[in-house]
Amino acid sequence: MHSFQSLAEIIFAGRNAAPAPGCTAASRQEVHMGKEAPRSRRDAVGQYLRDEILSGALPPGTPVKDAELARDLNLSITPVREAIAQLISEGLIESLPNKRRRVTVVSDRNAVELVEVLGLVMTALMERAAARLDAGQIAAMSETVRRQRRMLAAGDIPGSRDAALELLDVLVSAAGHEELRLLAELVVYRALARLHLHPYPGLYGTWSEGWEETVGYLGAGVPDAAVQRLNRLFWIIAAHLRDEK
Repeated sequence: MHSFQSLAEIIFAGRNAAPAPGCTAASRQEVHMGKEAPRSRRDAVGQYLRDEILSGALPPGTPVKDAELARDLNLSITPVREAIAQLISEGLIESLPNKRRRVTVVSDRNAVELVEVLGLVMTALMERAAARLDAGQIAAMSETVRRQRRMLAAGDIPGSRDAALELLDVLVSAAGHEELRLLAELVVYRALARLHLHPYPGLYGTWSEGWEETVGYLGAGVPDAAVQRLNRLFWIIAAHLRDEK
């Protein structure tokens, strides 16, 4: 399993601490450049594990041992267990018999089901939000979609997930529907995280093109076409995954 020896120094020692052996300035900066600083040691461990999993540094099937993590981080076991529990709820870590845990393994069937559920919720959000989006929100979505294409081309999976969540946030804000917001947070965050554990680079272009055309329809003032295009995007991806399966 990945060595976490330098993590304690990086996360908990402060920004100006001397780098641990083998830890570059770039990697220190990467840990500290999240959207917001972790509020607790549990959050810091959770953020680190989340980034390691989504980046592929901890691939699917990797055992996750709380006692080993706590020892390597020089922490009590409680915040480590709490962080692992949070990632289990997010779908990034799964529990196995005999109290074993590992980075989630997503099967082809799981991937199809995740895309189907993601498509249902995102399309429902778009139906509610499309006619309510203002010019500033559409412009923000357009920029996010362009940035996501660049990230996918570079293989930046955590960054592309963050971009997808930014699109979700814009739609949720415009939709103004509390129950739909709660459903989206429950389903979309988990589905996106799990799908990134089963990447299909051949579909990155399909994903980017679908979102670009969807936002293009929004900018042209054709909300119904935007809804149809987004729905078709998820249908195309699910069909491709079924065929590949």
